[in-house]
Amino acid sequence: MATLLYTVLISVLSYSIAFFKNTPPEVSGTVGAVYNAALQLGGALVTAVMTSIQTSITRQHPTKL
Repeated sequence: MATLLYTVLISVLSYSIAFFKNTPPEVSGTVGAVYNAALQLGGALVTAVMTSIQTSITRQHPTKL
């Protein structure tokens, strides 16, 4: 699991460097804002999907506490 996390982090860093390396200075603020918004939206979507999967599994296989 940790290997997957490191792979994702390296990929995000690589994409970030590529975006900003090829961005003209006059639009770098806009590109940064759009990139940041995309990362936040992606994080929110992943959280929603994982929570939905966890809730579904918990309802199908309830445990006694």
